[in-house]
Amino acid sequence: MVAVAPGPPGNIQAVSDIISETGDTVVVRGSVTLTINLKQPVVSDRDFVEVKLVGKSTQFPREHIGLYASSLIPIPPRLLYQRRNIRGSQLKVTDLSNYRGRRILVMTGTEDIDHPRNLDELIVEWLTQNGAKADFIYLGDRGIVGNGHMMMLEKNSDALAEHIVSWIENG
Repeated sequence: MVAVAPGPPGNIQAVSDIISETGDTVVVRGSVTLTINLKQPVVSDRDFVEVKLVGKSTQFPREHIGLYASSLIPIPPRLLYQRRNIRGSQLKVTDLSNYRGRRILVMTGTEDIDHPRNLDELIVEWLTQNGAKADFIYLGDRGIVGNGHMMMLEKNSDALAEHIVSWIENG
């Protein structure tokens, strides 16, 4: 299994700080402050794409941000609510048997605001503690810098794919 900038399971993910809420919305603090309308899908606007998905990446082809933003589909509010782990709602893994003995790779870029090295290292530690043969590639350790959250769309994605293929073939 290959996990590129994966979301942590609810077993280890911090609960989001709620800034405010009404019957229809909840505003949470994270790498970006996010307002979730609980009654309609959330549309990722250009600001969200620029700040969170592309962020400080030096590898994303910035001339294509508008095109990328227009390709995104609305996110169901419940999915986003859970993914942000509001009130501990992120899915928790209860059956760990499927991890035992499985090879799992977690790959993280240097410029992903929601995936600092220490967070994704915790995912690898958790997987290992639960029987997986988990490996971690922090791209900075390989001399690859500048990748954000959407590294599979970035200029050097072929080089990143080579690291993944090498891991698969040499495991």
